[in-house]
Amino acid sequence: MIIDCTEFKFQHVSNLDLNPLIFPNCKNTITGKALIGIAPRGMGLFFSDIYPGSISDNCITETSGVVWWIQPEHELMADRGFAFQDLCALKGIYLNRPAQKLSDQLTQAEVASNFDIASRIHVERFIGRVTEWSILNAVWPVQRTDLLSSTWEALCHIVNLTMPPIGPRENK
Repeated sequence: MIIDCTEFKFQHVSNLDLNPLIFPNCKNTITGKALIGIAPRGMGLFFSDIYPGSISDNCITETSGVVWWIQPEHELMADRGFAFQDLCALKGIYLNRPAQKLSDQLTQAEVASNFDIASRIHVERFIGRVTEWSILNAVWPVQRTDLLSSTWEALCHIVNLTMPPIGPRENK
């Protein structure tokens, strides 16, 4: 499975106690986050609920339970932001993610390894297909996260049903 997170914009809220939960430090807007998991050939497999925007990628992965969907000895691909090797080891799955840049430049081995992981881009393409629906690009009221979660999941299933899977093409 290949996983990644995507974000949705929310309206500003007047409740100052709620703002820190949905206002991530790295963004200039109030957001919600969802996790998505796809098969290596591009079919959507897992679509999480919407979580507050301040939640980390690691925390949303643990909270959503996506790791428990993967069979032991299988592989989970993610980007550098996901660092939950302990959870994967506990389940007996391999976390495959690009090498961390420890110096100014990646070594040739790190570049080759990262190139092999490049199929992770398919999850970005799947997210792009779903977010092409203009309703997901709207600014949502915070009180309607339930509706946004349902809409997000329904549109993910519609993309699965109406579009060919994204992924490497087989040679004929």
